[in-house]
Amino acid sequence: MKRLLRRVVGSILLAAAALAALFYLSRQGFLPNLNPKHSETREVAVSVLQEVHDIFELHTVEYVYKSVFPYDYTETGFSWSVFTERMRRKSLENKGLTDRERRLMAIHNLASRAGIQLEKEEGKFVVITTIVRAGYDLTDTVFRDPADISEDRLEQFVRIEENDSNRLLYLRLPKAQVLEVRTEDSTSFDYGYPDIEIPPDVWKDLAELASLTVREQVEQTGLLETAEKNGRQFIRRFLEDTGFSEVRFVE
Repeated sequence: MKRLLRRVVGSILLAAAALAALFYLSRQGFLPNLNPKHSETREVAVSVLQEVHDIFELHTVEYVYKSVFPYDYTETGFSWSVFTERMRRKSLENKGLTDRERRLMAIHNLASRAGIQLEKEEGKFVVITTIVRAGYDLTDTVFRDPADISEDRLEQFVRIEENDSNRLLYLRLPKAQVLEVRTEDSTSFDYGYPDIEIPPDVWKDLAELASLTVREQVEQTGLLETAEKNGRQFIRRFLEDTGFSEVRFVE
């Protein structure tokens, strides 16, 4: 009886030692993943985010705006003579200006610095070319280094469901945004309009005004929504071509 008990105890200790060895080896990475399905799903999810990152790094949209200063900065039929007379009376009466009036006064003063006398209706103008680049800023996002993020964080942006022969992908994308606004420097060789000598400091202020106005137009005309729609369509086609039966975007 004692010999049998010793054998049982020895078997239990041997099994415990074997389990401890297996645990150690698995922690050191010497054994294959005992849940290959889970590992494969995570690898695919990480790969999806990496592919999206690379695509969005290249997939940007540029819009080119040509504005005629100062005429594109007021409504049609606007009279600067009437406006300046109204501002003169307000000044004499010590009345404050509205936001719109302050903006128009800034345009008026900028035009004067550029040598354009608006009240005389000389017809002088400046064409400003502004380029807007829209797309996705993936800096400091999970798309940057998806392999290093936690499981819970990963599932917030990409989830894979497999059912029979269907492979469904749920993907959360960032919002499209304006990445860059820049003013094109024209020269007398490529500027096909009457040339006006404008000091560098005045041109700088003109460029800032044009950039601000274009940003407002981008928000009002839905260009970011268009860029976002085009980006989603491109990503959907790409991922479905890689084997997913359907790609669904979640908010």
